[in-house]
Amino acid sequence: MPGLPIFVKQSLHGRAPRPQCEKNFAITATTARVVASPNQQFPDGAPSKRQGRRRGKRVPAMISSDHGQTREATACPASRPPTMATRVPPSQLGFDIDGVVADTAGAFIRLARDEYGFPGLRPSDITAFQVEDCLDMAPEVVNTIFARLLSDPIDNGLAPMSDAVRVLNELATAAPLTFITARPQRDPIEEWLRAHLAPAASRAMRLVAMGGHDGKGDYIRDLGLHYFIDDRAETCIRLAEEGLAPYVFNQPWNRGRHHLPTVDNWLAIRQLCLED
Repeated sequence: MPGLPIFVKQSLHGRAPRPQCEKNFAITATTARVVASPNQQFPDGAPSKRQGRRRGKRVPAMISSDHGQTREATACPASRPPTMATRVPPSQLGFDIDGVVADTAGAFIRLARDEYGFPGLRPSDITAFQVEDCLDMAPEVVNTIFARLLSDPIDNGLAPMSDAVRVLNELATAAPLTFITARPQRDPIEEWLRAHLAPAASRAMRLVAMGGHDGKGDYIRDLGLHYFIDDRAETCIRLAEEGLAPYVFNQPWNRGRHHLPTVDNWLAIRQLCLED
């Protein structure tokens, strides 16, 4: 997202929406199927020059209190995207949250159906990256649903992606988990993670809430990571241009928007990191 994998308009506490905090998405009935092999190379010239430009200043991020204070990192020079490793070390891997760890799209649809008068809403109805472009839903309703998922993900029933908790707890036995999200508020999503992860995993985790998408590569490097899993294609393209090694978590809203290595689910992430 916004932290949200779908998209988020920041309307909490009366603040105006931040363009950099919007998350575009499209959901269709069919899921993405093709998974790149772990050692797949990025195609030459896949990321465009336009996407490679740095836009604006990075919003300061808050790192979980277990691991320090707000962190400012320097920009990283762009370089040729690397060849992907056959095994990704858990100590060098970070995760986006919404659309990767959390099923935010599913929560949006459920709330819209159950509480806002859209009983027939289905994933296949959402075909545009801006929700308002494909649904007959007032922007105020869209904003309200996303604001609820941002400010109180537990009470609003945000659920983890299938197998995410089990695999994350297993990865945490090898190295501390690191999450870098575009969400503007750290505390609600930190509480959500602690509610789902094993105590040992949540105590050692590192969490960055950026408040926007730009500059994620700075934090990845600053935290000693090289690999990152995100559902936002534009983020992954930029990370590849910066010489990092992203994987796109396959979702309908990123289909056809990149030529990068992908993972379909958390069992594929487990195989990538822990299996021979």
